[in-house]
Amino acid sequence: MTQYWLGLDCGGSWLKAGLYDREGREAGVQRLPLCALSPQPGWAERDMAELWQCCMAVIRELLTHSGVSGEQIVGIGISAQ
Repeated sequence: MTQYWLGLDCGGSWLKAGLYDREGREAGVQRLPLCALSPQPGWAERDMAELWQCCMAVIRELLTHSGVSGEQIVGIGISAQ
């Protein structure tokens, strides 16, 4: 069974997820747009419950499109602003 590492990038505009094998070969990438809340001028906030839902959705799409099973993921890296 091939092992994969999952990378999540929670950027300012997009939530991106990628799967990579031991040699660093890309098995798939998916992304979803993110929206920021602006309760006052100059402010930017995120709804953490919505972000969590987006994380689950982008991972689900990635696994579906790549054909990789969640059981094959052996590590996760997360980057966020």
